Amino acid sequence: MSDPSPGHRGRRVLLRLDADHHIGQGHAVRMRALLGELEDVEVEGCGAGSSLAALLPGVVGWIAPDDGVARLSSPPDVDALLVDHPAPEIALLEAARSHFVPVIRIDDFGFRGDASLVINGSPGASPALYPDVPRERVRAGLDHALLRRPFRAARNARREHGPVPGHVVCVVGSGEGALPFARSVAAARPKLGAALELVVGASFPRDARLEARAAENDVPIHRGLDAETLAARLAAGSLALTTGGMVVSECLAVGIPILAHAQVPCVSGELAWLRAEGALAVLDPRDALDPDRLAVRIDEAMRDPERDDRARRGLDLVDGLGAQRAARAIVATAWPSKPAPEVATCASP
Repeated sequence: MSDPSPGHRGRRVLLRLDADHHIGQGHAVRMRALLGELEDVEVEGCGAGSSLAALLPGVVGWIAPDDGVARLSSPPDVDALLVDHPAPEIALLEAARSHFVPVIRIDDFGFRGDASLVINGSPGASPALYPDVPRERVRAGLDHALLRRPFRAARNARREHGPVPGHVVCVVGSGEGALPFARSVAAARPKLGAALELVVGASFPRDARLEARAAENDVPIHRGLDAETLAARLAAGSLALTTGGMVVSECLAVGIPILAHAQVPCVSGELAWLRAEGALAVLDPRDALDPDRLAVRIDEAMRDPERDDRARRGLDLVDGLGAQRAARAIVATAWPSKPAPEVATCASP
């Protein structure tokens, strides 16, 4: 995303998005990847969350969710409404449609109702999730996973330098199940035959019990890593212990073997699909929250002779160019008379 020329009415969109510990930061992180591929587009934000400005520095300003409908009053001076929210306000969608503003939705699980374009980069996603949207308006599947560019680059670094033997990188997302799992991971460390580091998001709650256990067991906690640093740590790891969500696609793109925990029920289907595709292993929920059993499962995963095959399958599934494809589709939808950006070609791993 770059700034339009001063004094020139360039391409402009209104973005509806929230980011907090309950809903997670994944929506904002993938939006940053997408906006980074949109050239000469001014973006105004409509959402809630104290970390939004930091996560999306290119957005020109933020208004409260309740002010979104007024922002689309006639005549609207935006070219599209870009929505990355699991339950957007009906009045906001109706205001956009009543003024013929294209509605572009970034989604994960499907919905009823129309849209000008739907992008769902989740594992196993298909146009069938959107029965009211013509199939030609739906971009679904891992080819449209909205990943930042460093994760594509990291796969080449991993191939060139290789992983650090016996090193587990645990990336914990947001939501109610995140903290208990992080505590279980920190408590499992003394029983492991491997080193372990814990990565959490910027909005992850501070927890004295977790921090004390991590310090006692020599588990460093990294909070709010930027994309380059996280991608480099994944590239150097022997195993990624992750919760579901976007981080799984990031790990697949890097090529690190994955042991995944569905910390919220809504990601269970995605992880089951990837397991059926031979791309990762999945923790039993009972093992994930029991430090003794978790340590056994991690050690088993480190010794699993099929883990490298699964990692190679992940590279086949996620090439890291989804954000570029999505940007091209958005430009073609919102500004059909203007050329869409080309999708860069990269050497295959």
